[in-house]
Amino acid sequence: MSVDLWPNEFERIEVKAPVTILREQASALGDKTKNIVSARVDKSRSALGEEPFVYSFVIEAPALNYEYELFSIGHDIEMYPVKIFLGSDLKDEFLHEIDKFHSYVQADNEEEFIIYLKRIFSSEKSVRVIGSILAQSERA
Repeated sequence: MSVDLWPNEFERIEVKAPVTILREQASALGDKTKNIVSARVDKSRSALGEEPFVYSFVIEAPALNYEYELFSIGHDIEMYPVKIFLGSDLKDEFLHEIDKFHSYVQADNEEEFIIYLKRIFSSEKSVRVIGSILAQSERA
């Protein structure tokens, strides 16, 4: 005879998954630019670190047949902390906070993750890339 040793209920985590936040922001970019510039979130198999969950945030310009990976994230099953792996162009803007050996910043919770994303999306590099895509797409 088998006995069920599992609890009757499992604790639900009351935070939003990092990938959900990224997808919401990808959608918001498309809305903001009337889909001239869009973004997508790709599951990645990249070996950025030890994290089993890795996603890339990719900016797209359909009219130009162009895409640009802005950053990637990685986390384990518990979601936080989440590591944000910055491309070389973004590293300079986060120089004082970045892990020098791995090129990432770490958000320990959802609130910190949102703060980092806001800074990344408002960074000089992000604004320049999106502005350039918008200008070139008007001519395409």
